[in-house]
Amino acid sequence: MKNKFQTWTAVTMITVLFACDNKSGQINYLEETPVVATRTLIDGEEMIELDPALLKDTMVIPLSYFTEELQIIKLDGKDEALTGAPYAYVSDNYIMTGMSGNTPFKLFDRQGNYLANVGSIGQGPGEYRSVYAAKIDEASQRIYMLPFFGSQLLAYDFEGKACPSIPLAHERVVGKFALRGDTLLVLASPQPKNFTSCVWTQDLAGNLIHEFPTKRLDFDFRGVTVVSNQNEDKHVDLASGYRMPGWIRFTK
Repeated sequence: MKNKFQTWTAVTMITVLFACDNKSGQINYLEETPVVATRTLIDGEEMIELDPALLKDTMVIPLSYFTEELQIIKLDGKDEALTGAPYAYVSDNYIMTGMSGNTPFKLFDRQGNYLANVGSIGQGPGEYRSVYAAKIDEASQRIYMLPFFGSQLLAYDFEGKACPSIPLAHERVVGKFALRGDTLLVLASPQPKNFTSCVWTQDLAGNLIHEFPTKRLDFDFRGVTVVSNQNEDKHVDLASGYRMPGWIRFTK
């Protein structure tokens, strides 16, 4: 079993795609795709309405249409670098694999060289047992992790050593997060019995800045899966769980 595990992880590779801004001269494959959804206004908000009955065909679109460069990075094969994690986080200069069983997060450089274990699995200070979201923040030279039902954001340096954690304004959080300078944005699964907000900003000392009260949501919202898009300056999109009827868009 050990040999199979080592063999699998020794050939684990990270695929990195680079977007192509200039598609001039390429075939526009999307022109040939059938229209299966339309934009519509519901209560003054623009929504995308999809008809599943129209999903009848498969389109083959070359990967080169979406990217101009592909990197396959083979990770270090040393014993201490081995991981069974099926996912990874990638920044400009680092790769971090997730936890798998009793194997903690592991940090590599962009050439695949093993650098360090990031923290350790356990219940003590700076340790974790189950992590819902993580980020590599090169600007602050920190790695951040938000455990399931966490009350603080765990922090580590690039040697994998624990640093002072960031207390959360609300506890027992299941969600995603983003750091913007000295401001932390948290998007959490709304749990009215546990805390009053599903989206909030706070400083790094745990002081609340702004929040969106959970009581303003007029539907049952108890799922634990949180999906968020934060790639627009003025908006944050949030979806959660199994009972959510759609996305919520928050204006910052």
